[in-house]
Amino acid sequence: MASITHDATTKCYKPVIDLINRCLEADQGNAYRAALKDAIMQQPDIYQQVDIGFRSHLGASLLGKKCRRDIWYSFRWVKEPKFEGRMVRLFNRGHMEEPRFIALLRQAGMQTWSANTDGTQFRFSNCNGHYGGSLDCVVMGVPEYEGIPMLSEFKTHSEKSFAKLESVGVQAAKWEHFVQMNQYMGHYKLKHALYLAVNKNNDELYAEVVHFDEQIFDFDVTLAQTVSHTKKPPMKINKDKNFWLCRYCDHSEICHSGADVFPSCRTCKHVDMRDGGKWVCLLQNNLELSKEKQYTGCNSRIPLVEM
Repeated sequence: MASITHDATTKCYKPVIDLINRCLEADQGNAYRAALKDAIMQQPDIYQQVDIGFRSHLGASLLGKKCRRDIWYSFRWVKEPKFEGRMVRLFNRGHMEEPRFIALLRQAGMQTWSANTDGTQFRFSNCNGHYGGSLDCVVMGVPEYEGIPMLSEFKTHSEKSFAKLESVGVQAAKWEHFVQMNQYMGHYKLKHALYLAVNKNNDELYAEVVHFDEQIFDFDVTLAQTVSHTKKPPMKINKDKNFWLCRYCDHSEICHSGADVFPSCRTCKHVDMRDGGKWVCLLQNNLELSKEKQYTGCNSRIPLVEM
């Protein structure tokens, strides 16, 4: 492997950006559009319909949050996700960017894999099936890393966020993204990740090569185990609801003001966790609860005392 070339003023890995742009300019995007046609149909998150907005497992994308209580609340379904139209469009924009990034890599001559041979996404599972995540892509042929398979993670950024990313790199600018990539690398035995980001204002691209950190990986796996397997919410990150992280938290009213909790089985005293990502009802002789049953609950629900 040749010496690695980074931008002298940022952590941006210029060889990837330069290669992508050279190939786009060479045929004015024809190879990119052909690759995009195939990539879109391989990304079901773009078009699939969802009846229950809750995620069954604790996702790696949440693990880097500074507030462990916030992570626990999401995993325990204390508040049903309901978003205004703009946010729904914004989330879908993120899904739409995945095939665009994959097409950019392919038209630049790199190989990409985003699913198993049966069409299912690359996923990992840990903590008895209650923690996991889905990889965006595995890429090979990255300049100066030829022959080395790498994780590739795709993100969109606002103008302000993108500027910070360029200035200090993903680990300092977006810790959640760094943790997420580290978890994917560790579970798939990959030593490097290619982080690709786009500025939504002007379509400017940013690339960074991130290296696996085993200590951080081990710490966060332990954190996932601790947070997912406790029936008691972790301590508040701050007792003041006006603290900046609390002020913008989706769970602030529940955490600080005692707002009503969504009445799912996951916030019931009778529920218990089992291996394989399963939840059972102790009141019904360890009856295994489907995701739909967890969502609807029953009249015998007794809320967890402390929320």
